[in-house]
Amino acid sequence: MGKSNSRMNQQQKTGYLRNLGKEKYGIEEYDSKYIDDEGNDTDADRDADILKAMNNDYNLRESQKYGINAGVDGFSKLENGFGDINNAVNSHRAIVDYGTNELKHKNVSSDNDYTAISNSLFNASREKFSSGIQEESDAKYATADKLNALQDKIQERATSAEPVEISSTLTNAQNNSSDFQEDLAQQGANIFGPIGKGNDLEQATEEADSSEASGDGNDYKDKYAFNVKGGLKLSGIKTRGPNSGLNGSGFA
Repeated sequence: MGKSNSRMNQQQKTGYLRNLGKEKYGIEEYDSKYIDDEGNDTDADRDADILKAMNNDYNLRESQKYGINAGVDGFSKLENGFGDINNAVNSHRAIVDYGTNELKHKNVSSDNDYTAISNSLFNASREKFSSGIQEESDAKYATADKLNALQDKIQERATSAEPVEISSTLTNAQNNSSDFQEDLAQQGANIFGPIGKGNDLEQATEEADSSEASGDGNDYKDKYAFNVKGGLKLSGIKTRGPNSGLNGSGFA
């Protein structure tokens, strides 16, 4: 149908559109319905009817939409719909070029040609969408291989680290934690046990720091030490100086 749209001037694009209207939709350039009472052509009415026919053409409309969605060459600068001569001509040329170059149609003219182009561009759009979803999923979620590799690393570190025997200090703290939440004053003062009885906070610190493998225990100790201090403060119990401890009896 003439020159490539990229090299057409406005007059040539208008001629392309009117030729398309005649060949595809039967809209004759010199139809009497486009002649006014003074015998002048009403070009705007004719062109508007051609654009309307293109917008009502299912295969043409779908081809344009899916070509844009799929990012096919020639469709990137197009807008959906056939609202003006420039976009209409550029869209039709992109559709014809796709049929010629990708589907090897010798002459894009029949309804079957346009149907084949529409179906092919739909599949291209769907494939791009599916690929995008898969890429997003791969980026967001670890694959099975990555998870297995991570699990192997964790297992290797666990088996190679120095074994640490944790005394009853942290175990008692964990067992008492629920009671501590219910009664900050009573359990808060005794969560790590009395000093010098094998369960004191100092021993827990040394124990948790003794090996790399006990890092979680150290975090646990620090957390409950902080909670104990907070609980004592909330309960109004002095932690230092005279009258400290429960009922001013100090800390054992």
